[in-house]
Amino acid sequence: VNFIAIVNGYSKSMRASEDLFNGQLEKQLVWLDEIAAIALNAEIDSPSQAERSTSHAERSENRASQQLPSLQSLNGALMYQIWSADGSLIQRSANAPDTALASLHEGFHEINFNGRRWKGLTRKMAGSGHVVIIADRADLRFKLAEKVVNEAIYPIVIAIPVFGCIIWFVVSVGLHPVSRIATELRRREASDLRSMDF
Repeated sequence: VNFIAIVNGYSKSMRASEDLFNGQLEKQLVWLDEIAAIALNAEIDSPSQAERSTSHAERSENRASQQLPSLQSLNGALMYQIWSADGSLIQRSANAPDTALASLHEGFHEINFNGRRWKGLTRKMAGSGHVVIIADRADLRFKLAEKVVNEAIYPIVIAIPVFGCIIWFVVSVGLHPVSRIATELRRREASDLRSMDF
């Protein structure tokens, strides 16, 4: 029964961790869209002389090759793309490809990219109209979740046999007088009704 409870607790905890990571991904997506909108608005409001002479397509390509500085320190554990409503790539992380990571349809996606599995989220942002795709590495998610869950379960797994030994010892000591009575009664004849001395 304890083993089944531990396995059930482990699987529920892993599912709860997955939900927590998905919620974090949603928050990062909103944050990323807000930062990108600020950066793009600043760029549109004050284009440089060189940018004025380039075409819209060239400017889009230049923006797509640039990364938002605040997300560069994630060591490849997170990647993102920001697509315009017309389907052109506006912005991406250094580790993201030029093609769409996942379907541009909203929702969570499993992504295979660059020899790794990623958990991705696609969302069309109401304010900007951008389609934002953000993904983090599924293997790192699993390792972190498993570490947290295991650290919570290991004390229980270790405590169960320890408590079992303690209970066995207490019951054995408590039943010792009963065991002595049983041994004495086995030695006596059925007709021997003398009192027993302990």
